[in-house]
Amino acid sequence: MSVISRSHARILPRGVSLPSLFLWALPTLLVFGPVSMAAAPYIEYLYPAGSRPGSVLEIVLGGKSLDGAKEVWVSGEGVSGEVLDVREPTAAQIKASRERDEVASQTARLRLKVAPDAALGVRDLRIMARSGLSNRFRFEIGGIPEFLEAEPNNTLEHAQPLPPLPVVVNGQITNADRDFFRFRATAGERLVFHAKARAIKPYLADAVPGWFQARIALFDAASGVKIAEVDDFRHDPDPVLLWEVPATGEYIISIWDAVSRGRDDFVYRLGIGCLPFVTDIHPIGAPAGKTVTVTARGVNLLSRSHSNPAGGALAAPARGSPVSPAPEIPPLRLDVVQFRTHSDKARAGIQPLALETVAGLANARLFAFGALPEVHEPAAAHDIPARAWRVNPPVVINGRIDVPGGADCYSFAASKEQSFVIDVMARRLDSPLDARLRVGPEDAFSVPPKPQASKDRGDGVARRKSASKNEDLRGKKEAKGANDARPPRPARPALTTTAPANDDTKDERHGLVTHHADPRVQFTAPRSGTYYVTIEDTQGKGGPEFSYRLRIAPPQPDFELRVMPDNMGAPAGGNAVVQLKAFRADGFEGPIHLRMDGLPAGFELGSASIPAGKKAATFTLAVPPDARPGVYRPKFYAEADVAPASGNAPPRRVRHDVAAAEELMQAFFYYHTVPVAQSYLTVGPPSSFIVEAFPQFARVVRREESVAATTASKAAASPASSAVGKTDAKMSATPANAPSPRPLLIPLPASAAKKGKGGGTASAPLLLPAVGEVEIPVRVLPNPAAAIAPGSSASDPKSGGKPAASGVAPADGASSKRKRPEARRPEEARARQAFVRVQATRGGRGIVAIPANIPAEGGEGVIRIQCDMPNRVGEEGVLIIEGVQNLKGRRLSVVAPALPFKVIPAGTVKK
Repeated sequence: MSVISRSHARILPRGVSLPSLFLWALPTLLVFGPVSMAAAPYIEYLYPAGSRPGSVLEIVLGGKSLDGAKEVWVSGEGVSGEVLDVREPTAAQIKASRERDEVASQTARLRLKVAPDAALGVRDLRIMARSGLSNRFRFEIGGIPEFLEAEPNNTLEHAQPLPPLPVVVNGQITNADRDFFRFRATAGERLVFHAKARAIKPYLADAVPGWFQARIALFDAASGVKIAEVDDFRHDPDPVLLWEVPATGEYIISIWDAVSRGRDDFVYRLGIGCLPFVTDIHPIGAPAGKTVTVTARGVNLLSRSHSNPAGGALAAPARGSPVSPAPEIPPLRLDVVQFRTHSDKARAGIQPLALETVAGLANARLFAFGALPEVHEPAAAHDIPARAWRVNPPVVINGRIDVPGGADCYSFAASKEQSFVIDVMARRLDSPLDARLRVGPEDAFSVPPKPQASKDRGDGVARRKSASKNEDLRGKKEAKGANDARPPRPARPALTTTAPANDDTKDERHGLVTHHADPRVQFTAPRSGTYYVTIEDTQGKGGPEFSYRLRIAPPQPDFELRVMPDNMGAPAGGNAVVQLKAFRADGFEGPIHLRMDGLPAGFELGSASIPAGKKAATFTLAVPPDARPGVYRPKFYAEADVAPASGNAPPRRVRHDVAAAEELMQAFFYYHTVPVAQSYLTVGPPSSFIVEAFPQFARVVRREESVAATTASKAAASPASSAVGKTDAKMSATPANAPSPRPLLIPLPASAAKKGKGGGTASAPLLLPAVGEVEIPVRVLPNPAAAIAPGSSASDPKSGGKPAASGVAPADGASSKRKRPEARRPEEARARQAFVRVQATRGGRGIVAIPANIPAEGGEGVIRIQCDMPNRVGEEGVLIIEGVQNLKGRRLSVVAPALPFKVIPAGTVKK
């Protein structure tokens, strides 16, 4: 029996697992170092990684570049925090890190205050340190009591007692141990054990499989007998165990890493209790702007005593089809409820959808809102071409493979040379379906004749037994499902096909998906007629949870863009490096242009764009010299002229908002682009030195000159460079450049040579011959602006009482008044005496750059750029010229405007 429950779902903001849209509250005081921006602080873990409303707690933060950390930023309202202290690693930790060829982490203690009315959900937590704003780390505000593990609890005998359920257990697996917890449960309770490990930190860069692979096991406390053990939930690495308590008594739950590892960032949150948990929903999408009814299955979703907010009493929960989370325990019946999405204001895209229950907010499931017409598959069988269901493209079909070994077949009309994009959204929407698509005319699908029993009795018997078993299973599913009113379907004949097929297509827009199991076929009809599409699970699985969205439509050229990093940083008068990543769809290959809003005048992007046919670009964002130190919130959008896939219609100008993203590494190799809610730009005080490059004076170096210069550079180090040892031993080991074959005469003054003011990227590209070398003159100058406080680009409350500029949080003590040069700190004087390594990076494959060491107090040199790949002729790219100074273990970086280059054939440029 299904129950209609209105106003029982929340549409969560896109890309954020929150029950409501949180706004970012920027602090009013920021603390910066006295010199140029260093590497931004990085949070490796938080412990505990969550709390409940109305609590005050201390948490431990591990990470790097935490020096000077003073502030805690938490997204949304109702959560505030402060940094209590920052601690350096111990000698033992430093030694252990060196053995692993790593840098030892710092730790900080934070105090968080969570207001009683703080909204539930996952927040982004960052800290502000001397070197800027950190990466985001997930912190959850939960609705049930919290509990902290305490050692020793690594055996059944030492299991830590838990308070009455429900409870969230916060713990760490630091020494490859196991954590055991004892609890009491009552017969008939349907308990949910939901571990969150990868959900807290999605990727580990230096470990396999690339996340904390949690595993949980349930034991009877009296006998020690294991009841169940799981290490995932379908394709999600975080395990979930659903269990109906057979008898009142005490039980023990254990959690550990399935690969027997242990480290500080193996942090988990284990929810235990009669918690609402949605295993799946159907459909998994709907047209944007329309309200549809969604069926949800799960446990603890309803109760006989619950009242219906829409009026009247709710009926008893319907019992759904069985789900067996572990082979050791009996199947558990699921509640089946229905609710409305209230999507009349939803925008096209994917959003988390959470069901509200009397027991609390259930876990969110992903839901897609589309822009095309949509239909729902029919109840009648449509598993082979002879029973195919006719559709009219463009269309999105909401369906599911509801029995093991099942398939769905659809037909549509196509004209000769007409193109279609046929793709499935399932795994990208949390469905366990691993779909396979087949597309073709009817003669590409055939049903083999039934073999005669006399000739092939064994196979025939086996086939009949298999069919009988499938029919029996299908009948049981239909009888016990109570999800829909579908009649039993006839057995599906086996198919042989020569139709084009596709199994997996990678979609990098979905950075948290590691198994891209959704197929996509671009199909062009060879002749006019009827064509068929079949969809099935590659492993022959099926059930009520195997939902999909099948799109059959002409190509719709489009794009999405990501801007990285999400926490950019640069000193006043400097440049921030920005990376763009494009995701092109349905054949769109045109140029894409980035635009920026939300910053005061003077901030320049220059010609920030992704060229036609390219998927990525790098450029610099120029910060004006008088920019006020603080944190700015730029808003990016992209524009492109997109032509239709067919016909002679003129291109249309398309504008899309651009999402910020962080690029995360998994297991030493894989990179994932994970969207973030907001971009931030941290502007620090002016740097102690300036780096200038002069590509207009670049010259091609003859091969014999290059060899001689390289030999001289290796043989002789500058006497001055050896004096750097007191400041940075690593820098002193790098020899200074050999004398240039010609004097470096740079007639342009610094103000005329700088390109940053006119845009973030130099306009004329550097011509780099293939299998050749180019010298680029560079210069380092002391920055006179570092001796005084920068002028305010936004009004300050201390100067006239005018409001601060939109989108910027002022620095501590920022004022329009200038400070005297003698107010400089001693660190600046030491920084001016150290060397600056001027280097060129991000040229890509085959581009080798030889850096120059130049005194920070001023000097000239050359950096040499080599291209050793002839097949790069005609390719374009960008060089980032950066001055790096290591001072007392702190890496300071100053970036010049990005320098575009183009590889040309050797010998086409005069030497």
